[in-house]
Amino acid sequence: MPIQEFDFSELPPDYPPIISYDAKWNPLVKVYVLEVNPNPDLTEGVSFMESAEQAGLSFAKTLRMIVEFALSRSQA
Repeated sequence: MPIQEFDFSELPPDYPPIISYDAKWNPLVKVYVLEVNPNPDLTEGVSFMESAEQAGLSFAKTLRMIVEFALSRSQA
Protein backbone atom coordinates (compact mmCIF):
# COMPACT_ATOMS: atom_id res chain seq x y z
CA MET A 1 0.00 0.00 0.00
CA PRO A 2 1.14 3.58 -0.46
CA ILE A 3 3.23 5.00 2.37
CA GLN A 4 1.97 8.02 4.24
CA GLU A 5 4.25 10.17 6.35
CA PHE A 6 3.44 11.95 9.59
CA ASP A 7 4.33 15.62 9.31
CA PHE A 8 4.26 17.34 12.67
CA SER A 9 5.91 20.54 11.42
CA GLU A 10 2.63 22.48 11.28
CA LEU A 11 1.37 21.50 14.71
CA PRO A 12 0.85 24.37 17.11
CA PRO A 13 3.55 24.50 19.81
CA ASP A 14 1.11 23.33 22.50
CA TYR A 15 0.39 20.04 20.66
CA PRO A 16 2.76 17.12 21.35
CA PRO A 17 4.17 15.38 18.23
CA ILE A 18 2.09 12.23 18.78
CA ILE A 19 -0.97 10.88 17.02
CA SER A 20 -3.63 11.90 19.53
CA TYR A 21 -7.38 12.17 19.00
CA ASP A 22 -6.95 15.87 18.19
CA ALA A 23 -4.15 15.16 15.74
CA LYS A 24 -6.36 12.62 13.95
CA TRP A 25 -9.69 14.41 13.91
CA ASN A 26 -9.22 18.15 14.53
CA PRO A 27 -9.32 19.69 11.02
CA LEU A 28 -7.41 22.75 12.24
CA VAL A 29 -4.30 20.71 13.15
CA LYS A 30 -3.51 19.62 9.41
CA VAL A 31 -1.85 16.23 10.22
CA TYR A 32 -2.16 13.23 7.86
CA VAL A 33 -2.41 9.95 9.72
CA LEU A 34 -1.32 6.45 8.90
CA GLU A 35 -2.67 3.87 11.30
CA VAL A 36 0.36 1.90 12.45
CA ASN A 37 -0.74 0.19 15.65
CA PRO A 38 -1.15 -3.60 15.67
CA ASN A 39 -4.95 -3.28 15.83
CA PRO A 40 -5.68 -0.78 13.06
CA ASP A 41 -9.09 0.79 12.65
CA LEU A 42 -10.77 -1.09 9.81
CA THR A 43 -13.61 1.41 9.41
CA GLU A 44 -14.33 2.23 5.78
CA GLY A 45 -12.63 5.47 4.68
CA VAL A 46 -10.29 5.72 7.69
CA SER A 47 -6.48 5.35 7.85
CA PHE A 48 -5.67 1.74 6.90
CA MET A 49 -8.67 1.39 4.60
CA GLU A 50 -7.92 4.74 3.01
CA SER A 51 -4.46 3.44 2.13
CA ALA A 52 -6.03 0.29 0.69
CA GLU A 53 -8.35 2.42 -1.44
CA GLN A 54 -5.35 4.41 -2.70
CA ALA A 55 -3.81 1.07 -3.70
CA GLY A 56 -6.94 0.30 -5.74
CA LEU A 57 -8.55 -2.09 -3.26
CA SER A 58 -12.19 -1.74 -2.28
CA PHE A 59 -13.31 -1.94 1.34
CA ALA A 60 -14.89 -5.37 0.74
CA LYS A 61 -11.84 -6.69 -1.17
CA THR A 62 -9.49 -5.54 1.59
CA LEU A 63 -11.55 -7.23 4.31
CA ARG A 64 -11.76 -10.41 2.23
CA MET A 65 -7.97 -10.42 1.76
CA ILE A 66 -7.41 -10.01 5.52
CA VAL A 67 -9.80 -12.85 6.37
CA GLU A 68 -8.39 -15.15 3.66
CA PHE A 69 -4.84 -14.47 4.82
CA ALA A 70 -5.79 -15.22 8.45
CA LEU A 71 -7.54 -18.45 7.41
CA SER A 72 -4.58 -19.60 5.33
CA ARG A 73 -2.21 -18.97 8.25
CA SER A 74 -4.44 -20.91 10.63
CA GLN A 75 -4.45 -23.93 8.28
CA ALA A 76 -0.68 -24.01 7.78
